[in-house]
Amino acid sequence: MSKNEIRERFKDAVWMGKYITPIIIGGVGGIGSWTALLLDRAGYTLSLYDPDRVEIVNIGGQFYEKANVGELKVNAVAKLCEKMSGSLSISTYPFFIDESIEMSPISISCFDNMKARKIMFDNWKKNENRLLLIDGRMTAEGIQIFTATKETENNYEKTLFEDSEVQDAPCSFKATSHTGAMIGSLITGIVNNYVTNNVLNSNIREVPEKLEFQFSLLMFVS
Repeated sequence: MSKNEIRERFKDAVWMGKYITPIIIGGVGGIGSWTALLLDRAGYTLSLYDPDRVEIVNIGGQFYEKANVGELKVNAVAKLCEKMSGSLSISTYPFFIDESIEMSPISISCFDNMKARKIMFDNWKKNENRLLLIDGRMTAEGIQIFTATKETENNYEKTLFEDSEVQDAPCSFKATSHTGAMIGSLITGIVNNYVTNNVLNSNIREVPEKLEFQFSLLMFVS
């Protein structure tokens, strides 16, 4: 079975195979692990950054299996993607994103703290070829997604604040797999929409500056 056969059912999608530059995902935990799986299945090339190892408490809310406990998260995600979806290309970097790392034109922030989000954003702004930054934020039953382009990056910057301003959620109610999988799905859809718009040279598809969903309401909220 070839990798082309795996993607046979959507090979004619406008976005399929049209963006070949590696997409950076910073953090492969509750958001990034699911996002990596779905972007890989959609045919994108990825670069994953995360220094952490899989712990048993990660299994319930993140895209890992028990056999991955103790492994570096980036390596575990890459291995699972190859096992489950015939990964096209995933590069792994088991360390934090810092000021020295150049961001890809399309970069995705999946961190659980504002300090890391700000570092990624500041690095992404230095890239003259920057296109799209996506920032996923999640609670156990809530989703927020922010996007930035050259035209909207000043608006996005206003959503960044100090970690000390955030009341931390209880460790026993921080992440669920259904929320992580949904935010990964929405992020993948936003990437596909952006690539489609570029291919067609039109804003025919929605790339929202902010998207929010609450499972308690089972609805998107503004």
